[in-house]
Amino acid sequence: MEEIKMDEDNPDYLVHEIFVQNFWKDHPLGRPILGTRDTVKKFGPALLFDYYKQRFQPGNMVVAAAEACSTMSFWNWQRISLDTCRPPAASARRWRPRRRENFDA
Repeated sequence: MEEIKMDEDNPDYLVHEIFVQNFWKDHPLGRPILGTRDTVKKFGPALLFDYYKQRFQPGNMVVAAAEACSTMSFWNWQRISLDTCRPPAASARRWRPRRRENFDA
């Protein structure tokens, strides 16, 4: 809510929002990126947890390392860190962890 208030106090933002809303009319691109006060008020812990549970599935993730580390330590860290992230039963058959090592510069 605070960020929405800040943006409402910014004339540049308001001009942009008015332009976008009029240009796109009833299209989703004409809606505010931050949402409205009404939509933000509807957010609750259950809604956010459901969103994360649906989107943050092992099959939707890529884990990469961009630093000097041993392959085994990275693989162990990834396995331990993501151990609680399990796919739902329906998609468990499709998901298989894949290990790809490509250290060529």
